[in-house]
Amino acid sequence: MATFKNETKVYMERLDNIIADMNRKWEELAIKMGTIDKDIVAPGFPFLIEKTFNFSVEDIGVRRRIKDQEGNSWEFDVVARAGEYLFIIDVKSSYNKIEYIKYFYEVLLPKAKELLPEFKIREYRLVGCIASFRLDDSIIYKASEMGILAISLGGSYLNFLNFEEVRSNL
Repeated sequence: MATFKNETKVYMERLDNIIADMNRKWEELAIKMGTIDKDIVAPGFPFLIEKTFNFSVEDIGVRRRIKDQEGNSWEFDVVARAGEYLFIIDVKSSYNKIEYIKYFYEVLLPKAKELLPEFKIREYRLVGCIASFRLDDSIIYKASEMGILAISLGGSYLNFLNFEEVRSNL
């Protein structure tokens, strides 16, 4: 039995290393191609919602572009509708500045509520999310403070890094 436990432990460590290596390779590839939102976040987000909220994403769009009345063009990286929620995900390969979160919170989220046709049909609970390969603790803390969910690539694909901190705002 001890031999079996030891072999299982070694196998699990190897598997963890393989997953970490694959995540690094995905990161390198997405950064080269500049398509982290389309190739990694959008396909994984429905699984993350299912796992976390226990309901399905009904609709998801990538790089939604909308013009306002003045003719200014606005782009939302990922927009996903699930139940009573509309998730707006701001994706950066390196989300490393507090200014990015402030802009997302103060400018993009209000614009999304104003411009997206989903809000003209029904009042959804708007949930802001930021997504990146790696998020510094200061970025996660600021996102939590603002009620924004932080998403990062992890061992089980995409993970919310601050769900418990933001949960009461949802």
